[in-house]
Amino acid sequence: MNINFKIPSFTLFPYEKDLLVREVFSISNGEAKADFNKRIITTPDDNTQKIINIILKKSTFIDSVYLGGKELKTIQRLIESTTLAGKKRQSTRYLTHGMHEYRGKFNPQIARSILNILDIKPGSFLFDPFCGSGTTLLEASRLGLEAYGCDINPLAVLISKAKLNAFRIHEDKFIENIKSAISFALKNKSLSKSSSREEYLKAWIPSDILIFLENYKSFCNNFEHPEVYLIIASNLIRDYSYQEPSDLRIRRRISPFPKRHISIALLEAAEMLQEKIVFFSKFENFNSFSKATIEVQDIRKYQSNDRFFDVALTSPPYATALPYIDTHRISMVWLDLIAPAEIRPLEESLLGSREITKNENRKFFSELEKYYNILPKQEVLMCSKLAEALNEHDGFRRQAVPALILRYFYDMHKALKNILSMMKPGSSFALIIGPNRTTLGGTEFRIDTPEHIASLAQNVGWRKKELIALQTYKRYGLHAKNGINSESLLILESP
Repeated sequence: MNINFKIPSFTLFPYEKDLLVREVFSISNGEAKADFNKRIITTPDDNTQKIINIILKKSTFIDSVYLGGKELKTIQRLIESTTLAGKKRQSTRYLTHGMHEYRGKFNPQIARSILNILDIKPGSFLFDPFCGSGTTLLEASRLGLEAYGCDINPLAVLISKAKLNAFRIHEDKFIENIKSAISFALKNKSLSKSSSREEYLKAWIPSDILIFLENYKSFCNNFEHPEVYLIIASNLIRDYSYQEPSDLRIRRRISPFPKRHISIALLEAAEMLQEKIVFFSKFENFNSFSKATIEVQDIRKYQSNDRFFDVALTSPPYATALPYIDTHRISMVWLDLIAPAEIRPLEESLLGSREITKNENRKFFSELEKYYNILPKQEVLMCSKLAEALNEHDGFRRQAVPALILRYFYDMHKALKNILSMMKPGSSFALIIGPNRTTLGGTEFRIDTPEHIASLAQNVGWRKKELIALQTYKRYGLHAKNGINSESLLILESP
């Protein structure tokens, strides 16, 4: 039987069209096939209704199907349409995905579609070793997978927990609690005794806003799942601080402050979030969400001899990544996730960090030979080629690029080896990763990070299954100017 289907009004990229076709085949256990050009899904006559129900529930890129003269919307399209963007273009901030800005997020639709295509069954164990703000973990929980995520960034872990736990707070209680916390914060006009934390915050947040935030925070710590209430407020701190909101680094503000008080913005954000969750509850039961375990953990140092994960899915840091910690350090200090003195050391410790000392940079040139015994030859040769391109016109940042890239390869090599040790035989590991560009000695170099990671992965025992080009959407809002225009989906398999 042939069933007509419709795609969203916005344009799908070529890879999304391909994922749509593969997804229909996978979630129907091979019984249904989609012809994208004809907008037709072919199903066996005796199983059409069951397959259509599965497509309506699980499909990612289909807008609706036509059956018995009726147009039936997919659940995914319905919940995406709860955001303003979802009515005009693909929305990546549906459900709790938009709770907090976090650079480097990848589209939740990609995570959902990949898990469908890999045919990961409910009850399976998923691992995200660079979980960031929890994109994969939320979509995995929706699909009934028991998810485990870790990240070295404590703010990322807290955002991830908030995204998942927001569904566990009763609708009426949530808004009532927000209003109570706001009322308390507006009435109290004092700060706690001075400390390095308070002095740091005073330097970056106007005193009236800081007093409000501190009292709001103390009140919210009495609630169940306080991280949900705190993350909503944290997402507003950039806009109400002396930091320039559009800048990734901590730089003094040049744009005007918002005209409305932070308390108004906070309540509005909470109500918008609640509207999304309530609407979603009409189609999916939160109680069916599988549990997720999220920890602050450095995957390079994590050791395990057990092989227990059925699938891994992540978007790892890029080589010479942008400043994850610096971007949100005001929030991190306010949330008591880090002391001011710990900011720089944590930034330097990130995989892909751009921070490097002159001594570390010099060691690269003196110790290059030893990496030939550790890493694949092509990765070391590439770093050597970058070093040879340097000239006297390149400043310290560019002089450090070869060492930074080599350190990135070395750290990813360790991470990939550790992840492999935790996977079941024959399990899949999908990574969303893009290339890097750098100019040294006046010459531009394209660093094909996906191919390099595939090389590093194979060196530690992974098998390369597939590498798919993903065209990316234009980035909107914070970090838009730093967006890239291509990524790749790398699929590995454990032996």
